[in-house]
Amino acid sequence: MNITLQDILKKYPHIHIADQSDNQAILHLIDTVSMETKNLPIFYSRGDNFFSLLECGYDSSFVLIMKDENKEVVGVGSFCLNQLYINGKLETAVYLMDARSKRHLPADLRQEWKVLFSELIEKSNHIIDFKFAKYFYCAIIASNQLAINSFVKKKRDFIYHELADYQSINILGKLPFRLWKKKPVSHNLTIGFAQPKDKQELSKFLDRENQLRPFGSCYDLKEINNCLEKRLKQWPHCNLNSFIIAKNPEEKIVGAFLPWSASPKRSLVIKKLNLNLFLLNLVMPMFKGKKAKLNKEFKTLYLTNFEIDSTLSYEIRQNAFTQMLEFLYKQKINQDYHSISLVTYPEDPFVQALTPMGIISVKIPGKIFQVVHQDHLEKNIILPNFKKSPKLEISVG
Repeated sequence: MNITLQDILKKYPHIHIADQSDNQAILHLIDTVSMETKNLPIFYSRGDNFFSLLECGYDSSFVLIMKDENKEVVGVGSFCLNQLYINGKLETAVYLMDARSKRHLPADLRQEWKVLFSELIEKSNHIIDFKFAKYFYCAIIASNQLAINSFVKKKRDFIYHELADYQSINILGKLPFRLWKKKPVSHNLTIGFAQPKDKQELSKFLDRENQLRPFGSCYDLKEINNCLEKRLKQWPHCNLNSFIIAKNPEEKIVGAFLPWSASPKRSLVIKKLNLNLFLLNLVMPMFKGKKAKLNKEFKTLYLTNFEIDSTLSYEIRQNAFTQMLEFLYKQKINQDYHSISLVTYPEDPFVQALTPMGIISVKIPGKIFQVVHQDHLEKNIILPNFKKSPKLEISVG
C-alpha cells in the first residue's frame, strides 16, 4: 500500500515537514549546534536561506523538523532525492544530511525521532514523496567518532552499513616552486577550459565514470534530470567554460573538474583561532595563501564534478590531476579563496601529488554509510564489489 509522508507524520506530533516560514528557526538551530572539524575550527553556515542549497543540489528534498512543547525547533534532518547510479542503473536514492538536534533533548523526543526514522527507512519503497526509494546513504566526518560509534554499535531496527572511506582535502597554499625539481611527465595531455564543442563528450565522459560508482551522478544529456544541465542552470556563476578539462593526444577528455563556490548557500566560518590556525597563519605568506580571520568566512573553492579516467595508469591519472591543478593556479582563479577543496577516495592517487608540488593541505577523513532496514538487508544492501568509491560532491552536510 502506497502512502505519503504526511500520512506517516500523523503519528508523530512533534515532527513536521518544514517550509520557508521555519527558515530562521532552523538557521538558529544549525548555528547553535553546528559541527566543528577536529583539524580546523570551522563551522558550517547556510547563509540567510537554509533551503537554497537543497534547491540547487537535488531533484527534490524534504526537511523534517522537531518542535518541543514550547514550539521551539530542537531537531532537523534533510532527506534529499536524486536519480543516481547504483549497480550501473539509475535509481532514486536519498542522501541524509543536516542531522542536528539540541543537546540534552528529552528522552521522549529522541525516541520519537528514532522511531520515525526507522519507519521511514522500513516503508521507503511505499512512500510516494520519496519516489519509492530503496537506497539511503550519508557521510560522517571521522572526528565525529561519537556519531560513528552510535551508528555501528547501537542496536536498532536499521543498520549503518559502511561502504567506503573518503577524505576531504583542503589545499591552503602553494609554494612558488616545486619541492621536487623534476617535473612529472606530461603524457602529452592538453589542459584548458571546456568549450561549447566539448559539451557532448564531457557529458559522456562524466557519465561513464559515474556509472562505476554507487550513488554516481547522471550526466547523460538524454535524461531530463541530468546533473550537467541542472547544475549549469541552477548553480550560481556556473558555466560550461568554467570546467577545466584534460585531453589526450587523440583529443579525448580524460579528466575534468568544475571549480565552484557554494557560498553563501553553504560556507565555512572561523569561530576560534586555535593553535593549528595560528601556526597556519604564520606560514601562509610563504605559501601565498590567505590568512584565516576570526568570525569571518573561510572562503572555499570546491573542485566539483571531479573525475579522471579510471582506465588510465596510476601515474597518468596523478599527472593529469597535477597538470589540471597547476592550470588552476596559473589562472589565479583561487586567489580570493582560503582553500581549494576536493573529495578523494582510497583508490585515488591525487593526495600523493600535493607535497611535490609544494602544496600545504589539511585532510579531513570521513566514512560513507548506506542506511538499511533490517528487514531489507538481503534485497537492498550494496555489496563492496564496486569499481570506484561512492560519490560525494561537497563532502558532508
